[in-house]
Amino acid sequence: MSAFARDISAQRNPPMPSQQTDAQKEDLYATFSELKRVPSAEKQRLAYEAGKEFLRRYGADSSDPDVNVVRKFVGEYEELSGEFVIDTAYGAKNYAKTFEIGRRPLDAIFG
Repeated sequence: MSAFARDISAQRNPPMPSQQTDAQKEDLYATFSELKRVPSAEKQRLAYEAGKEFLRRYGADSSDPDVNVVRKFVGEYEELSGEFVIDTAYGAKNYAKTFEIGRRPLDAIFG
C-alpha cells in the first residue's frame, strides 16, 4: 500500500473518541508509574501531580485497578507530606502554624 493510500485510509477511519481517551488514560498512567518508581523527592512530587490529574479525569471508576493504585499513592503522599510540613513548622518553633496544620486532620477524625 502506498503512503498516499495509507493517508487516505487514516483520514476515513479516524480513531474513535473512546480510543483516544483510552490512549490518553494509558499515557497518563504510564507517566505516573514511571515517576513513582524513581526514589527522589522531585520525581515523587511529579508522580503525585500526575496521579492527581489521573484521578481528576478517571477517578470515578473505582472498579479500575489503576485508579485504586493511584488513589492509594496519592493518599499516602498527602499523609506523608502533611507530616513533613508539621515537622518543619515545629522545628522552626512556629507553634501557631503547627497547631493550624495539625488541626485539619484532627477535625477530620474527631469532627
